[in-house]
Amino acid sequence: MTTNSKQPQQIELAYIAGFVDGEGHIGLATRKPLPGHHQQYRERIYIGNCDQSIIKYIQSLFPKGTTHQNIRYSKKHRPLYRVHYSSLNAIELAKALLPYLRVKKEQAKKLIEFRDKITLIDRHASNRVLPEKEYQRRTEIYQTLKRLNQRGVQL
Repeated sequence: MTTNSKQPQQIELAYIAGFVDGEGHIGLATRKPLPGHHQQYRERIYIGNCDQSIIKYIQSLFPKGTTHQNIRYSKKHRPLYRVHYSSLNAIELAKALLPYLRVKKEQAKKLIEFRDKITLIDRHASNRVLPEKEYQRRTEIYQTLKRLNQRGVQL
């Protein structure tokens, strides 16, 4: 699960899941396609908080993420610290947190579904054009995640 010798305990996973539910983002990022190729997607999980110790704690349990400090928009705002997980590291985190997520459970399921259907050949054939059916499947998952992550009232 992690490169740490200590595996996260259930209570730690539930705690992190609470942060992802309240302060996180589970989705797909887009990458500019190469000429003649389809849009590319990459799995992402972001967790942010103004308390840097929380972010460091999460990264101590799942050390494959990268941390960033966002620029403050005004002096009234405290700095925001984030840990980012992408690709297989995001999938690893999503699978570990899935049983404990409440708000973002559907996003985690869709992220895992996105990766589970990608064949080993697809993962290493970035210079090949995807079959149209596979491109449509990925685009549908991207659109679903985008809709699930919308802010405001959802009808």
